[in-house]
Amino acid sequence: MKPKKNKTIFVCQLTNSLLKVFKCLPGPKYNSFQAVAESILLEEDPLVLSKKAQEIFRKLKFRQEPVIVSLPHVHIACRYLKVPTQVPEQIESIVSLQAARYLPYPEEELVTGYELIATDAQGYAYINLVIVHRDIIERMCKIFGVLKIKDLKIILSSYGLTSLYLENKSTVPLPVMLIDIDVDQVELAIIARQKLLFSRHLKWSSTGVDRNEILLNEIRKTERAYLDEVSKERVSRVVVMGNEADGVDLVNFLNQKAIASETRSEFYSYSKDFDFKTSPEVRPDCSFASLLGLSLGSFNESLNLLPKALKEEVKKASQTKKMTSLFFFVFGILILVSVGIHKSLDNKSRYLGYLKLQLNAIAKEAKPLEEIDKRLELLRERFQRKESGLELYYGLHQIVKTGITLTSFSYRKDSELVLRGQAKELNAILEFVSMLKKFPAFGSFDVKLRYASNKKTKAGDFIDFEIYAVKGKRKNE
Repeated sequence: MKPKKNKTIFVCQLTNSLLKVFKCLPGPKYNSFQAVAESILLEEDPLVLSKKAQEIFRKLKFRQEPVIVSLPHVHIACRYLKVPTQVPEQIESIVSLQAARYLPYPEEELVTGYELIATDAQGYAYINLVIVHRDIIERMCKIFGVLKIKDLKIILSSYGLTSLYLENKSTVPLPVMLIDIDVDQVELAIIARQKLLFSRHLKWSSTGVDRNEILLNEIRKTERAYLDEVSKERVSRVVVMGNEADGVDLVNFLNQKAIASETRSEFYSYSKDFDFKTSPEVRPDCSFASLLGLSLGSFNESLNLLPKALKEEVKKASQTKKMTSLFFFVFGILILVSVGIHKSLDNKSRYLGYLKLQLNAIAKEAKPLEEIDKRLELLRERFQRKESGLELYYGLHQIVKTGITLTSFSYRKDSELVLRGQAKELNAILEFVSMLKKFPAFGSFDVKLRYASNKKTKAGDFIDFEIYAVKGKRKNE
């Protein structure tokens, strides 16, 4: 199996006697892996360990790629918990308060992480709680801080074992116990349904006389604790990883002892599935199982054991990097667009110049036609004015009523009409004005009665009036 990852990633680990660094490098077809390990004393000054880490990372050509610190289980306390909420923010608050119950330190001295295992219909969540003292995390950050890592995670090594095993098994419905045998430690982890449910750690010496008997007792102890604290499902399989010589020997011993009639043990040689190079000084009994698994998997941020303040710094650095990348991306697009616009405008300018030349060429021929068009327009306007005046006069002839006498008709400027006349009664005048407003010929005129005054003559009394109409939008009365 050679899973393809799209970016280079480094994983490192400090055990009691080794500093390990693992590099996962993507290739055109599949990943390549490089492993380096150097003997140390864990009690050494952090500055000495920092220099050793720098040397190893320099050998592996570190270029500020993401880094995961695989934290050995010896520093960790894990608990399987049921909490009364399924909201991530509330779960974080609860686990911070619960942590002090399992390690004898104040809440502010502990760092916690968790993985959500399952939820139920009553609103409860089942989680695997991870607790570590802040001093351990700060020491790791101090040792690897000289590398100025921009994307750093600290994750429990058991999750690396889980990830490595799941690369081979698409589903793990029944509980499986994973055992990683390293130079000076053994880690035991129980997984089921793609999740880590329980894990333990113990010191190990390959020179021990009864080492397999000791491990068998620890395996049984681990399963009993798992059955008491987590689930009633028994372990269906034991998978041993890491130190191949001791691992194969242990598998044969376990199968002979038959932990349970339905339980079988097997050795998983990850070096056959994943081709990676090791430096000459790497001991053959050194295990890279958890480092390999962490380089292949993806992990929720809730499992990152960095303190909140450091998480925020890493988050800000990551956001700054993303914003910088976005700025240059947008800047590049703007440059391309501006070049395109400039080129487009240049093409349009050339085309407009060509059109102007063509227009100048036909200007002389077009000028006589323009004069003819102007004369036709004048004739058209005169004809329309004449037609309009006749239409109005004809309209007046149709609607003028008995009792109304028109004495004057004035129509000028094709926009103004003045009517003067006489009538016996005012109602007749008002009715005449109303008819004018409704008549189609006067539809574009605003018609108003300018005045109506009584006159007395020898022939009798009458009302003299004047109606004024002007073209335009008629106002609401």
